[in-house]
Amino acid sequence: MKLIPGRGIRLNDDHGELKVTTWNVKTLYKDGKLENAVREMRRYRWDILGVSEVRCIECGDIPSYDSTHFYYAGGQKHRFGVGFIVTREVRECVTGYVPRSDRVMLLQLNTKPIKTNLIQVYAPTSESTEAECENFYKDLDAVLKLVKKHELIMVMGDFNAKVGDTPEHNIVGPHGLGTRNDRGDRLIEFCTEYSLTIMNT
Repeated sequence: MKLIPGRGIRLNDDHGELKVTTWNVKTLYKDGKLENAVREMRRYRWDILGVSEVRCIECGDIPSYDSTHFYYAGGQKHRFGVGFIVTREVRECVTGYVPRSDRVMLLQLNTKPIKTNLIQVYAPTSESTEAECENFYKDLDAVLKLVKKHELIMVMGDFNAKVGDTPEHNIVGPHGLGTRNDRGDRLIEFCTEYSLTIMNT
Protein backbone atom coordinates (compact mmCIF):
# COMPACT_ATOMS: atom_id res chain seq x y z
CA MET A 1 0.00 0.00 0.00
CA LYS A 2 1.19 3.52 -0.72
CA LEU A 3 -0.05 6.83 0.65
CA ILE A 4 -1.61 9.18 -1.87
CA PRO A 5 -2.03 12.54 -0.02
CA GLY A 6 -5.62 13.74 -0.08
CA ARG A 7 -6.85 10.63 -1.92
CA GLY A 8 -6.31 7.83 0.56
CA ILE A 9 -3.81 4.99 0.23
CA ARG A 10 -3.10 3.18 -3.01
CA LEU A 11 -2.59 -0.59 -2.89
CA ASN A 12 0.17 -2.35 -4.84
CA ASP A 13 1.97 0.81 -5.94
CA ASP A 14 5.46 0.35 -7.39
CA HIS A 15 6.74 3.62 -5.94
CA GLY A 16 6.57 2.77 -2.26
CA GLU A 17 4.93 0.75 0.47
CA LEU A 18 2.98 1.11 3.67
CA LYS A 19 4.42 -0.88 6.56
CA VAL A 20 1.94 -2.44 8.97
CA THR A 21 2.97 -4.49 12.00
CA THR A 22 1.76 -5.57 15.43
CA TRP A 23 3.28 -5.75 18.90
CA ASN A 24 2.32 -6.93 22.37
CA VAL A 25 3.54 -3.89 24.34
CA LYS A 26 2.62 -5.13 27.87
CA THR A 27 1.47 -1.60 28.76
CA LEU A 28 1.19 1.91 27.30
CA TYR A 29 -0.56 3.73 30.13
CA LYS A 30 2.57 4.34 32.20
CA ASP A 31 4.61 7.52 31.65
CA GLY A 32 6.97 7.29 28.70
CA LYS A 33 5.67 3.97 27.33
CA LEU A 34 3.75 5.46 24.41
CA GLU A 35 6.71 7.65 23.48
CA ASN A 36 9.00 4.60 23.54
CA ALA A 37 6.65 2.69 21.22
CA VAL A 38 6.55 5.62 18.78
CA ARG A 39 10.35 5.91 18.80
CA GLU A 40 10.64 2.22 17.89
CA MET A 41 7.97 2.73 15.23
CA ARG A 42 10.02 5.56 13.71
CA ARG A 43 13.25 3.56 13.96
CA TYR A 44 11.77 0.67 11.96
CA ARG A 45 9.84 3.05 9.67
CA TRP A 46 6.47 1.49 10.43
CA ASP A 47 3.40 3.41 9.28
CA ILE A 48 0.83 1.52 11.36
CA LEU A 49 1.55 -0.25 14.64
CA GLY A 50 -1.23 -2.42 16.05
CA VAL A 51 -0.73 -2.86 19.79
CA SER A 52 -2.02 -5.47 22.25
CA GLU A 53 -2.16 -5.37 26.05
CA VAL A 54 -2.08 -1.56 26.18
CA ARG A 55 -3.87 -1.55 29.57
CA CYS A 56 -5.51 1.84 28.99
CA ILE A 57 -8.82 2.82 30.58
CA GLU A 58 -11.91 3.15 28.35
CA CYS A 59 -11.71 4.09 24.64
CA GLY A 60 -10.63 7.04 22.53
CA ASP A 61 -8.19 8.58 20.10
CA ILE A 62 -5.55 11.16 20.91
CA PRO A 63 -2.63 12.90 19.20
CA SER A 64 0.55 11.34 20.51
CA TYR A 65 4.30 11.76 20.40
CA ASP A 66 6.09 12.87 17.19
CA SER A 67 3.00 13.68 15.07
CA THR A 68 1.50 10.21 15.45
CA HIS A 69 -2.06 9.39 16.51
CA PHE A 70 -3.16 6.76 19.03
CA TYR A 71 -6.51 4.94 18.81
CA TYR A 72 -7.28 2.65 21.74
CA ALA A 73 -9.93 0.43 23.31
CA GLY A 74 -9.72 -0.49 26.98
CA GLY A 75 -11.93 -1.48 29.86
CA GLN A 76 -12.61 -0.23 33.38
CA LYS A 77 -9.31 -1.54 34.72
CA HIS A 78 -5.67 -1.33 33.60
CA ARG A 79 -5.65 -4.73 31.90
CA PHE A 80 -5.98 -6.13 28.37
CA GLY A 81 -6.63 -3.37 25.82
CA VAL A 82 -5.83 -2.96 22.13
CA GLY A 83 -5.04 -0.07 19.82
CA PHE A 84 -3.31 1.42 16.80
CA ILE A 85 -0.57 4.01 16.52
CA VAL A 86 -0.48 5.62 13.07
CA THR A 87 1.61 8.27 11.35
CA ARG A 88 0.16 11.65 10.48
CA GLU A 89 -0.15 10.63 6.82
CA VAL A 90 -2.15 7.52 7.72
CA ARG A 91 -4.30 9.54 10.15
CA GLU A 92 -5.56 11.59 7.19
CA CYS A 93 -6.82 8.38 5.58
CA VAL A 94 -8.68 6.97 8.62
CA THR A 95 -12.42 6.91 7.96
CA GLY A 96 -13.48 5.42 11.29
CA TYR A 97 -12.71 3.09 14.15
CA VAL A 98 -14.77 0.72 16.27
CA PRO A 99 -13.57 -0.05 19.82
CA ARG A 100 -15.68 -3.20 20.20
CA SER A 101 -14.09 -4.33 23.48
CA ASP A 102 -10.82 -4.30 25.40
CA ARG A 103 -9.79 -7.24 23.19
CA VAL A 104 -11.05 -6.30 19.71
CA MET A 105 -10.79 -3.06 17.73
CA LEU A 106 -11.41 -2.13 14.09
CA LEU A 107 -9.61 0.66 12.19
CA GLN A 108 -10.94 1.58 8.73
CA LEU A 109 -8.81 3.22 6.02
CA ASN A 110 -9.67 4.89 2.74
CA THR A 111 -7.49 2.92 0.32
CA LYS A 112 -7.43 2.41 -3.43
CA PRO A 113 -8.74 0.40 -5.24
CA ILE A 114 -10.62 -1.12 -2.26
CA LYS A 115 -11.02 -0.02 1.35
CA THR A 116 -8.87 -1.59 4.07
CA ASN A 117 -10.02 -2.85 7.48
CA LEU A 118 -7.45 -3.55 10.19
CA ILE A 119 -8.57 -5.51 13.24
CA GLN A 120 -6.31 -5.59 16.29
CA VAL A 121 -6.90 -8.34 18.85
CA TYR A 122 -5.68 -9.57 22.21
CA ALA A 123 -7.16 -13.03 22.75
CA PRO A 124 -7.61 -14.71 26.16
CA THR A 125 -4.72 -16.91 27.26
CA SER A 126 -4.95 -20.67 27.75
CA GLU A 127 -5.61 -20.05 31.46
CA SER A 128 -8.84 -18.20 30.60
CA THR A 129 -12.22 -19.91 30.64
CA GLU A 130 -13.96 -21.23 27.55
CA ALA A 131 -16.64 -18.59 28.08
CA GLU A 132 -14.03 -15.81 27.90
CA CYS A 133 -12.63 -17.32 24.71
CA GLU A 134 -16.05 -17.55 23.08
CA ASN A 135 -16.93 -13.98 24.11
CA PHE A 136 -13.74 -12.85 22.37
CA TYR A 137 -14.74 -14.60 19.14
CA LYS A 138 -18.27 -13.18 19.40
CA ASP A 139 -16.75 -9.68 19.52
CA LEU A 140 -14.58 -10.55 16.53
CA ASP A 141 -17.62 -11.84 14.65
CA ALA A 142 -19.53 -8.64 15.42
CA VAL A 143 -16.72 -6.46 14.03
CA LEU A 144 -16.34 -8.56 10.88
CA LYS A 145 -20.06 -8.15 10.18
CA LEU A 146 -19.41 -4.41 9.84
CA VAL A 147 -16.97 -5.03 6.98
CA LYS A 148 -17.99 -5.55 3.36
CA LYS A 149 -16.85 -8.85 1.88
CA HIS A 150 -15.07 -7.30 -1.11
CA GLU A 151 -12.89 -5.08 1.12
CA LEU A 152 -9.40 -5.94 2.36
CA ILE A 153 -9.37 -7.43 5.88
CA MET A 154 -6.28 -7.86 8.03
CA VAL A 155 -6.74 -9.38 11.50
CA MET A 156 -3.60 -9.06 13.62
CA GLY A 157 -2.41 -9.09 17.19
CA ASP A 158 -1.87 -11.64 19.93
CA PHE A 159 -4.14 -14.66 19.53
CA ASN A 160 -2.44 -16.59 22.37
CA ALA A 161 -2.74 -19.72 20.22
CA LYS A 162 -0.42 -22.35 18.75
CA VAL A 163 -1.38 -23.50 15.27
CA GLY A 164 1.55 -25.93 14.98
CA ASP A 165 3.31 -27.09 11.82
CA THR A 166 0.55 -29.25 10.33
CA PRO A 167 -0.79 -27.76 7.06
CA GLU A 168 -4.52 -27.01 6.97
CA HIS A 169 -5.87 -26.37 3.45
CA ASN A 170 -5.24 -22.71 2.53
CA ILE A 171 -5.30 -21.53 6.16
CA VAL A 172 -1.93 -22.49 7.61
CA GLY A 173 1.20 -24.02 6.07
CA PRO A 174 3.96 -26.31 7.43
CA HIS A 175 6.11 -23.57 8.96
CA GLY A 176 4.38 -22.93 12.28
CA LEU A 177 6.00 -23.71 15.61
CA GLY A 178 5.15 -26.24 18.29
CA THR A 179 2.10 -28.45 18.58
CA ARG A 180 -1.38 -27.13 17.88
CA ASN A 181 -3.39 -26.52 21.05
CA ASP A 182 -7.11 -26.00 21.72
CA ARG A 183 -6.82 -22.25 21.14
CA GLY A 184 -5.07 -23.01 17.83
CA ASP A 185 -7.95 -25.26 16.80
CA ARG A 186 -10.39 -22.45 17.57
CA LEU A 187 -8.34 -19.95 15.57
CA ILE A 188 -8.27 -22.25 12.53
CA GLU A 189 -12.03 -22.77 12.86
CA PHE A 190 -12.47 -18.99 12.83
CA CYS A 191 -10.21 -18.57 9.78
CA THR A 192 -12.14 -21.29 7.95
CA GLU A 193 -15.44 -19.54 8.60
CA TYR A 194 -14.18 -16.21 7.20
CA SER A 195 -11.85 -17.57 4.48
CA LEU A 196 -8.76 -16.06 6.14
CA THR A 197 -5.17 -17.25 5.84
CA ILE A 198 -2.64 -17.19 8.69
CA MET A 199 0.36 -15.31 7.29
CA ASN A 200 2.70 -15.32 10.29
CA THR A 201 2.94 -16.75 13.82
